[in-house]
Amino acid sequence: MARILVADDEETVLSLIRRVLEGAGHQVVTAADGNEALKLALSKTFDFYIIDVKMPLLDGFSLARAITKRFPARKVVLITALDRPKYEILGNISGAAAIIAKPFDGPQFMSQIAPFLP
Repeated sequence: MARILVADDEETVLSLIRRVLEGAGHQVVTAADGNEALKLALSKTFDFYIIDVKMPLLDGFSLARAITKRFPARKVVLITALDRPKYEILGNISGAAAIIAKPFDGPQFMSQIAPFLP
């Protein structure tokens, strides 16, 4: 079981990811914007991070960079509905292990993040 921080400003995405991860036995904490996620990431211990690229207050690339700089051994996966190939380079620079395109369904999402879970 992993403790996972999920940050996304879309409630439907947060709900889907929470349901899928908790169904697989993981503990999930959610944040609705980048600043809230950063505060949580710095104040609590997480094994894994799932972060939306486009969020208010602090974007996913900046958040991923802050997390991977502070906790280099922990994996960050970015999710986005934006042009994925364009953002893969920025994701790599920010320290993200992967970028997953939205929309996705539960089984598809789990298969994409499985290699990165502790």
